[in-house]
Amino acid sequence: MKRVLFLVNAASGMKNAVSNLFNMVSILTKNDCLVTVYPIVPSDGLVSENVPEILKKRDFDVITCCGGDGTLNHVVNMMMKNDIHLPVGYIPTGSTNDFSKSMNQGRSLSLEEQCLAIAVGKSFAYDIGRLNDMYFNYVAAFGAFTKVSYDTPQKWKNALGYGAYVLNMISNIPGGLTYRKHVRYEYDNGIGEGEFIFGAVSNTLSVAGIQSPLVRNSVLNDGKFEVILITAPKNINDMNQIVQKMLSGNTDDMHVIKFETSHIKFHFDEDMNWTLDGEEYCGGKDAEIDNCNEAIRLYVAES
Repeated sequence: MKRVLFLVNAASGMKNAVSNLFNMVSILTKNDCLVTVYPIVPSDGLVSENVPEILKKRDFDVITCCGGDGTLNHVVNMMMKNDIHLPVGYIPTGSTNDFSKSMNQGRSLSLEEQCLAIAVGKSFAYDIGRLNDMYFNYVAAFGAFTKVSYDTPQKWKNALGYGAYVLNMISNIPGGLTYRKHVRYEYDNGIGEGEFIFGAVSNTLSVAGIQSPLVRNSVLNDGKFEVILITAPKNINDMNQIVQKMLSGNTDDMHVIKFETSHIKFHFDEDMNWTLDGEEYCGGKDAEIDNCNEAIRLYVAES
């Protein structure tokens, strides 16, 4: 019998964890799992950071997280910082769920499929990232990549795909065309410098809920990140070219820079804020990112 510690964040994303809780526990139980539910209620001190104390009192075979990508981010940070090596189950209830889609070949799983992946599926070891003292599952980004990127209306995404995300991102740049960040960077195979509106270090097949041609061939356990840097546009024509490059995945000029690396250092002229899996992170002038190869094992659906 598989002993499951089931962390449930009722406030995440679409807020349907509570209404589906009985069904989820039932499916897991019918498939030979013994489930212990632990609600995530930060205002009451019920947080994933309490798990190490729980594990001192009881043994579990898997830690399952029901919430959004941000909830999973907290769980993975807790595990890495406490040297916990149990496999992870993930039932996404967020609004974008990039991570789950990447792990399941771009598919959005049904509730039953998600539960069965935990109960009888196989575990897949994937790469995570460490930015200074914090970990991320699939993306660390700076610049114009703010929460508005995740708020692109779904009807725009359905009609325009990745272009909707890019257009919405650029149209909401603080200060318009004057927004830019001077960055120096060092990575496995070289160095670079420039003024950018956006930068991302990712290990994913999907960004902001939609698939990008820039990362569609990513391998999630190869020890490498995909780095994407978008240069600051000087005029409307530059903006149009950037959108076209992002839509096509073509990076043959200096508007969109893409490369792979296992390690990268960024040097900014001022303190830089990041988003890690959609969660805000207040960084400094220097950011060092390492790939933690196959550091976490996640249960995925049988293909």
